[in-house]
Amino acid sequence: MNQQSFTRSILVAPAINFGHGPQDHMFFSKELSIEVDENMRSLVISQDPTGKIPAGILDFVRISVTGPDGKTLQAELNHNDHYDQPLGEQYVLSNILYFKPGTNRIRFEFWSHYAPPGPNYASTAVFLVQFIDDTNNDNDNEGGGCEPGHPDCKNRVQVTQAIAGHHMPVAGSFLTRTVRLHVPKNGSRVVMSTDRTGSSPFGIDDWVNVTVKSPSGKVHKGRISENDAFGKKIGEQWILSNIIPFEAGCHEVTCELWNQFVPHGSNAGSSAIWLVSS
Repeated sequence: MNQQSFTRSILVAPAINFGHGPQDHMFFSKELSIEVDENMRSLVISQDPTGKIPAGILDFVRISVTGPDGKTLQAELNHNDHYDQPLGEQYVLSNILYFKPGTNRIRFEFWSHYAPPGPNYASTAVFLVQFIDDTNNDNDNEGGGCEPGHPDCKNRVQVTQAIAGHHMPVAGSFLTRTVRLHVPKNGSRVVMSTDRTGSSPFGIDDWVNVTVKSPSGKVHKGRISENDAFGKKIGEQWILSNIIPFEAGCHEVTCELWNQFVPHGSNAGSSAIWLVSS
């Protein structure tokens, strides 16, 4: 059963009127802290405190997030959207940067990249809006079986929702998550899929580093998608059990989504990723 949700909003910046500045000019910056609820469904950058209208920034916003564990992630939004338009799907910030429950420090920088004659920077009002479910709903991770004594170890588990294409200024991880996956028997098929049914290969730009700790304590590692065409679905590599051996029992799987190349425009992103064993 789906739960009702409520919102928490923080004003990052009021609307900024058109102005003119030099090329590569930062015209606004602010650092703030938010408490990410363990039942957060999404975190968006909106023009209004209800979180319904994507913010718009001329030319882009650079966002750095430092989580409770001290790790910092960074993304630049609006690089690959139309000039002077709202952020589109990028405005769902939690689909691009990973937020852990607890205190997260966020730094916003609004940048003007181009310097044509006349106005070359502006921004709508920018609110950071957190959508929170009234109660935790874990139905998305329910599978066809559980490890005895480990009810959180199921036959299918979601690693991430789809992550919108965005720009990362440096190579590095744009999401790391550890999940528990139940494998019914030795030799079971394990796939990385875009959906909970395990029927469609996922896609990522550029690759995912996978570390699997088996019930016997053995650790296996693989790098998935490195040899496939840039930004395309990974083909036969999606059958993870053809690359990494799985035993019967509960496995700890760490997926590190990695961006290696830093051309202009969108250089990082991913479809939704599910781990499914059968």
